[in-house]
Amino acid sequence: MPENSKPPFTSHYGNAMGLAVELVATTAVGAFLGWLIDGWLNTRVIFLFVFALLGGAAGVLRLYRTYGTDKVD
Repeated sequence: MPENSKPPFTSHYGNAMGLAVELVATTAVGAFLGWLIDGWLNTRVIFLFVFALLGGAAGVLRLYRTYGTDKVD
């Protein structure tokens, strides 16, 4: 195989899997922080939902910034 036709070191599949894990992780971290704040303030699950939504929104924003500006041919 010639030098020019080698596949790239990183694959698109690996990037997509990393972003999927990041989406789940940001949502989980937000939910965990909300759970901690709910316990600290002795409230119901209000902050858990709010922070889980904020974490999910941060993950979706990261996905959009990564793949939303690419033009698909």
